Amino acid sequence: MSRADVGGLLLAAVCVAVGCTSAAVERQHLADGSWHFTCRLPMDECVRHLETICMDKRYRILSAQSKRELRDVDPGIRETRISDITAVCDRERPEPQLASDAGPPPACVPGSTQACVGPGGCSGGQVCRPEGTGFGPCDCGPAKTAAGDAGP
Repeated sequence: MSRADVGGLLLAAVCVAVGCTSAAVERQHLADGSWHFTCRLPMDECVRHLETICMDKRYRILSAQSKRELRDVDPGIRETRISDITAVCDRERPEPQLASDAGPPPACVPGSTQACVGPGGCSGGQVCRPEGTGFGPCDCGPAKTAAGDAGP
């Protein structure tokens, strides 16, 4: 057997042992413009393939899943990783606008109520303002008078 034949057999044996495949990354351009990748690689390496398709521009990952299988195969344990990514390249999308342009978020739900402690430590309730900007003053009900305590 020639030295080249031995080298070829050795390479084939190594490929069988470590799981060489002809296509570690399968990619599909979907009808909605997104891409689906199935990689026989860890997730970070699969994302690198996505980045080359999106030409190092922004992208949004719509879904992703990573699977890891360990198999006890002679002469040892064999690890297989499969990563699935569905993503869309955002080359032509504008930068997202910050929510601060819309004003501050409401402090409370208009009309909602909560318990409170009022002046003098009384127990009461307060109502959220119609604009949702905060709660109104604490209302402890009618003031109690001392007239009931007076004698004849």
